[in-house]
Amino acid sequence: MGQLITQVAGRSGRAEKPGKVIIQTHNSDHPLIEMLTQKGYHLFARQILRERQLANMPPYRHLALLHCDSPRPNEAEQFLQAVRHWLEQQQATSPQLMYLGPFPAPMEKRKNMYRYQLQFNAANRGQLQALLQALCIHLEQGKNKSKLRWSMDVDPLDMM
Repeated sequence: MGQLITQVAGRSGRAEKPGKVIIQTHNSDHPLIEMLTQKGYHLFARQILRERQLANMPPYRHLALLHCDSPRPNEAEQFLQAVRHWLEQQQATSPQLMYLGPFPAPMEKRKNMYRYQLQFNAANRGQLQALLQALCIHLEQGKNKSKLRWSMDVDPLDMM
């Protein structure tokens, strides 16, 4: 959000003629919008990075999402619960590696398919990659006769 507003503001105006940027929002008094508009991008970026560090989010941690789609919601959730159980047997949850979920995707149902997710949060990229590689091999060898589909998203841009 901050980068986009800054980029748009940088394109306003022509040569020596100053431009004007109007931000339309329901949350004009949000502290981050106030910080960006009143104190500038650098303080805004530092604040966002502090928050991301406290929340164990990138760029301080590494994320991956395992997506599961199924015509039946309980099937998708049960599949991911079984995956999490298998993962915890391979590598238990610790401060270095955490599992979150399964939980419904933000858009829980799309095209008559129920969508669930399992999130991985790791301090070490190599450790996460090794675990995901083992998981993908395990899942590809599994017998899946249903219409259940799964996919892995490493470094997700959004939580879909």
